Amino acid sequence: MAQTSAKMRPAFLPDGALDGLKRRAVEAAGALVVAFAAILLAAVATYTPSDPSFDVATDGAVRNLTGRPGAYAADLLVQLFGLAAILPSLLLGAWGVQMLRSKAPTSMWFRSLIFIASLFAA
Repeated sequence: MAQTSAKMRPAFLPDGALDGLKRRAVEAAGALVVAFAAILLAAVATYTPSDPSFDVATDGAVRNLTGRPGAYAADLLVQLFGLAAILPSLLLGAWGVQMLRSKAPTSMWFRSLIFIASLFAA
């Protein structure tokens, strides 16, 4: 006769605590995504063509609100997408708010792919 010896260990956390921790982790990730989206939006909003970037070499002061990294990111987005460069930050902000409301975004990879394809098609 076959016997199974399932060794049951007592749970480290009480019932429901793991679900609560997962919700808090999703909310914390949402807050980080919203913060990154706000920084990216500030970088694109304060874009100046004379700031140092991949195609501009200058010794002048960086006028972008987010500094040199923001000037590079804003230049890249504006060169690729033009006025639609604010859309990635708005999309990230919407996903972050959805995560803050304890709802993980569904089909995130598919939506990201469609969003990127629509940016390049515009």
